[in-house]
Amino acid sequence: MFRIGKLKMFRSRMLKDDVYRWDAAKDLARSSRRRAVRLLANEYPSVRGIAARSLGERGDARAVEPLIVALGDPDSGVRRDVAEALGKLGWRPENDSQRAQLAIVAGDWDEVVGLGPAAVEPLIKTLKDSDAGGRKGAADTLGELGDARAVEPLIAALDDQDSDVRRYAARALGKLGDGRATVPLIAALGDQDWYLRRTVAEALGKLEWRPENDSQRAQLAVAAGGWDEVVGLGSAAVKPLIAAYGNCVTASNDYGGASRYRENAKDCLRALRRVLEHSRVNIDTDLLRQVTTLVVIEWSWRAEEDCEHPGHTLDSIFIDPHGVIQFARQELIRRGLDA
Repeated sequence: MFRIGKLKMFRSRMLKDDVYRWDAAKDLARSSRRRAVRLLANEYPSVRGIAARSLGERGDARAVEPLIVALGDPDSGVRRDVAEALGKLGWRPENDSQRAQLAIVAGDWDEVVGLGPAAVEPLIKTLKDSDAGGRKGAADTLGELGDARAVEPLIAALDDQDSDVRRYAARALGKLGDGRATVPLIAALGDQDWYLRRTVAEALGKLEWRPENDSQRAQLAVAAGGWDEVVGLGSAAVKPLIAAYGNCVTASNDYGGASRYRENAKDCLRALRRVLEHSRVNIDTDLLRQVTTLVVIEWSWRAEEDCEHPGHTLDSIFIDPHGVIQFARQELIRRGLDA
């Protein structure tokens, strides 16, 4: 008995080792139901998933209650393991909140919507999911449900690290139409993601927000792609145009970003050139200097070695701001400054 206890203690320590964690977790989970239940609270998602699967395989109905609690696990993979284990144990949801939890795990967002208000709290919890797909689905579904409880959590989601989650949160806030979202959405007009900025502009329109000054008007017009309005705002449009083009440069570091930002970068340069042509005498010197630092966007995507034509260029982008830079330099020289 002493040797068995020492072995189990050793396995418990191995849970913290990346190499041995998987095998140690399986051994501990299989050793007893109680140990498997304790492992549902382990710090590592892989261990919690192993524990859930083990409890499902045991067929012991006493595992149902702790598994129901584990349906709220922050990791989407663990929740799927928990749902599968509960299914093996013959468990059926007892209320709409539990039905919503299962539907969220399955990604059945239509069923979630059909469950109405009971789904709101489980969806709000899912906004903190480790899986971006789950957070995106939750944000979108909360917008469909139109429940005011979702406003503050969706505002928090505007700071999500995933741009698609931020975009779905902004769209949902527009649908909810709650004035509490106005100020956070105005701040989101400066987000680096072009698609998100456009969604934010649409959401602010639904909230019937009106800009208070030319700076806000320019920021909103750039986000919405209203280029004639942008040009009409003159010098006030220069700063948001520089920022928008800079975001396109950043996005060009990966294939998906480069391809979808291509036209936006060109639109920004065309609008900036028109502003410089018509309003350069009114543009602040510091902003003119910023224009002269704009960089070329150059990018190409080549086929991988295992493709039919290895090394063949499948797509490329070359966007040169030289013409815009020249306009800014000419104005600086006209002012007697170094260009």
